Amino acid sequence: MKIVPSILASTPSDWRDRFSRAVEFSPIIQVDFIDERFVPGRQTLPVEEVGKLLRSATAGRPAPRLVAHLLTCDPEPLLPHLAAAGFSRAIFHLEALTSARPEAERDPRETADQVRLLAERTTAIGLTAGVGLTPGTDPSPLARTTDLIAEILFLAVSTKRPGIFLPEVLESVEKWRRSHPGPAVSVDGGVAEDNIRAIAASGADIAYVGHTIFDAEDPPRACFERLRFLIPTP
Repeated sequence: MKIVPSILASTPSDWRDRFSRAVEFSPIIQVDFIDERFVPGRQTLPVEEVGKLLRSATAGRPAPRLVAHLLTCDPEPLLPHLAAAGFSRAIFHLEALTSARPEAERDPRETADQVRLLAERTTAIGLTAGVGLTPGTDPSPLARTTDLIAEILFLAVSTKRPGIFLPEVLESVEKWRRSHPGPAVSVDGGVAEDNIRAIAASGADIAYVGHTIFDAEDPPRACFERLRFLIPTP
């Protein structure tokens, strides 16, 4: 399982600091984009501003592979800006496509069609597409879209209480992985030293880590390496 640093920042200085540290030890970096409608009380820098920061930070040096995690209610308008900024993958949330209807009224086939359409538009502009799921969301409609989706992200924290890891999400990861050997499966939110082994055991291919790496007393590289050390060797 890969450990990938995740940047969640609301100010340019904080973003620059986290990015400059992350590129020292990881060739892949995830960047969170959040709006307050999707995550109440939280908002990150807009895509256009992140693009400017990226151009400045990577001038004269190889850029890492960039993954955008879109915790937003309207992800499609962001896609061209992400491609222009140099991102290689955009992970949009299933809930952004289905929130207009109560869950009981949602047709899985219609949901799958919505995912396919946005995935096709994502790949048409040069990005690979991923789909995120908040805790409790049924992933079954995605079974009809795996030919277009490169990654399924399971968010392991509630958008209303983002600091608390929800171990029951790993049951969903295990169930999905048993019946769907591809695409890649990732876990994001609340990843820490006390749950990294369980995340790896669930079958996840990627663990995105922010707080545990960047907000600890130890340097981010040391925290990153400690997490890698805790993952059992296959």
